[in-house]
Amino acid sequence: MKTWKVILLTIGLLVPCGVLAAYTGVNLYIQLIVGTSVWAGLDSAQVQLRRYQSGISYGPVVLGILCSMFWVVAFPWYLYMRHKILTGKARLRPEFEPWDMASGQMSPKGLVQPWQGRKL
Repeated sequence: MKTWKVILLTIGLLVPCGVLAAYTGVNLYIQLIVGTSVWAGLDSAQVQLRRYQSGISYGPVVLGILCSMFWVVAFPWYLYMRHKILTGKARLRPEFEPWDMASGQMSPKGLVQPWQGRKL
């Protein structure tokens, strides 16, 4: 999702809760924040958010707490990263990138450094 779509979705979730609270007195903000934060935490484990380079790459529990505390920023950011992961545009962290054994630069023990006497 593009950034503006994520922002519109977030506003689209907030506005009906505000209208409902204004007309009926039923406040659904807490349920909205808790529900979406729990969903983001559970879903982040499925899409393996921790493996990707982002400022919001945390485990499910930490992400759920982060979303519940800073929902207006963290939830849209999570949706944006989730879309990048599902479309294949997100970059993996270096420790999760696959080895390129054909290049001759990597060995099972790590980077080949001939000046230090390391060999394949």
